[in-house]
Amino acid sequence: MKEERFGLAYFKTFQLVINALDNVSARRHVNRLCLVADVPLIEAGTEGYLGQAFVIKKGDTECFECLPLPPQKHFPICTIRR
Repeated sequence: MKEERFGLAYFKTFQLVINALDNVSARRHVNRLCLVADVPLIEAGTEGYLGQAFVIKKGDTECFECLPLPPQKHFPICTIRR
């Protein structure tokens, strides 16, 4: 996601972005680009069997980096090997 070809001009081609990336750094990057491009973002994530999704829209909602991240209590199932 941090390649030059996925920059601001690329994000401006969308009416909506749905984000389900697996790391905070990439999520922050997409959040910033969507804010600058003024493109609504649906941020989604999972932890084990639980999931959440919320909308980030410039001027209407808090951005991804404005929301406090709760401390991790569980390890994602996909990272546990038997």
